[in-house]
Amino acid sequence: LFFALGGLRLARVEADLVHCVGPLPVVPNRVDLDTVTFCQAAYDEATGGRIKGSASAVGWRLGQRFTVGLERWWFRRRVRVLVGISEGSAADLRRHYPGVRVAVAPRGIDLTRFAPDADDGQRVRAELGVPAEAVVALVVDQQHRPLKGLEIAIHGFAAAREAGGGPDLLWVAGAGNERCAPLAESL
Repeated sequence: LFFALGGLRLARVEADLVHCVGPLPVVPNRVDLDTVTFCQAAYDEATGGRIKGSASAVGWRLGQRFTVGLERWWFRRRVRVLVGISEGSAADLRRHYPGVRVAVAPRGIDLTRFAPDADDGQRVRAELGVPAEAVVALVVDQQHRPLKGLEIAIHGFAAAREAGGGPDLLWVAGAGNERCAPLAESL
């Protein structure tokens, strides 16, 4: 509904530049810039069209084919310039969409404005009972977005700990991740 209504609304707007952000089109209109936060074609290539732990392998493969096709239509026919959020993501876009202009606008933080507060960090660690020297890995995931690979992160954390390395703790943030508690406890 948003795709259609947003497209109709955008068609009536006179703009010098139209910029979208996201992995898939939010409107059917032509846009000048699309900041690509996730390249479906690169993910599909890397996973061979499969995702570990997917509730429905058939449903996932059909959905993935649809999203890769939609991405191809959007990036090749509707966007003037694709913007990668890193050199790596820009390289993926160039490889999968040759002939389409690609720019890079890396995400970043102005460290002169946003600096870590050591006192806050120590206070949070004390409240949670985490030693100051402990290395904490953080995974942000949501149950309805399996692309982040929470199961893979848990397996990787467990393997690193078993080998005598890796972070001391793995914190998981996001809704619905209780589904992975039995896996984490078993490992």
